[in-house]
Amino acid sequence: MNNKTRRILIWAIAVLALLQVAILLYLGGLLRPGGAGTGAGATTLPQFQLPSAGTVVPGGRRLTPTVSPEEVVVGPLVDADDHVALARGFDVERALEHIVYLADDELGGRQPGTPGGRAAGDYVAARFADYGLRPAGPNGTYFQTFTVPYGRITEPPVLTVILSDGEVLTHTYAYRTDYRALTGGYVGAGEGEGPVVWLNRCDRDAFVGQDLVGKVVLCHHTGDPQVFRQAIEHQVGGLLLLERERETPIFRRGGYRETAWVPQTIPAYLISETVAEDLLIGTDYTLDDLSLRFTAIPLSVTVRMAVTVEEQEEVEARNVLGFLPGSDPQYRDEVVVVGAHYDHLGREPDGAIINGANDNASGVATMLEIARL
Repeated sequence: MNNKTRRILIWAIAVLALLQVAILLYLGGLLRPGGAGTGAGATTLPQFQLPSAGTVVPGGRRLTPTVSPEEVVVGPLVDADDHVALARGFDVERALEHIVYLADDELGGRQPGTPGGRAAGDYVAARFADYGLRPAGPNGTYFQTFTVPYGRITEPPVLTVILSDGEVLTHTYAYRTDYRALTGGYVGAGEGEGPVVWLNRCDRDAFVGQDLVGKVVLCHHTGDPQVFRQAIEHQVGGLLLLERERETPIFRRGGYRETAWVPQTIPAYLISETVAEDLLIGTDYTLDDLSLRFTAIPLSVTVRMAVTVEEQEEVEARNVLGFLPGSDPQYRDEVVVVGAHYDHLGREPDGAIINGANDNASGVATMLEIARL
């Protein structure tokens, strides 16, 4: 890790620490046994009782942890007046050590069901034990095991531009830099080849009255999930979503790799301006011109797309649960939950590791420092 990256991470952790001050103030008064205050005694405090893995209730929802009382002998109340000192106890260097470990290549991107994902969970549980948190999972462990569906792109997706005279554009696009496939819901695996049509923002009105069967639709990426539903309903051959003037580059965009909602998905890519400009070959348009046009505009090129996805229905994942009894009987029926997801996306189809330093190793590091304090 170079010095510049290290400084950026330290500043990021510092900002996260400030955002957590309110939680620290509350926890300081409620959750730390020992120290100055009034006398000790026995009180009834909550303890997590977890459902069995994969338990589902009507409607397809999974049960969440419930709370039942446990008799706990608590220490004296904490004198939590010095909130500033408590907040200043946040150790940035220690938090950075957590990030460096969790985002290391050795963990392979922390995908659920992989050795790296399991190692990340073991690391969090070990820190909980170090900091005095009780196991809150089944059978006296820190772990709640469950299964999740997971879709994995098995090879780099195909993106080919064919000019109006049939010539294949020889420009090679870099996956994760120039384009990236999306998976989950209505989009994912599939092949498509067709003429490109511009639909600006791909809102519902843009699709009305258009014959788009088998065509590849190009539009701005707005983040509206209804775009995918409209594309399926109008039987498009594929979707190209232009990322323009966004702070987050394409290789960092994309979310949890969900499985398909429909029997037949369509290919959908985020694309850069480099790709979009190639799609305008043979026209007099610029990207700025198209952005001002809200009617469907056929372009001169044809695009070929193909995505291969392996869907796994039974990937094992683990929540890591620790419990710290409170010290004030006045709040014995209340629970403060502090959490952060520790899993990430694993590897790209070309083998590149998605390390996830800020999604969400930094959040886990902040949570661990709160637990330590």
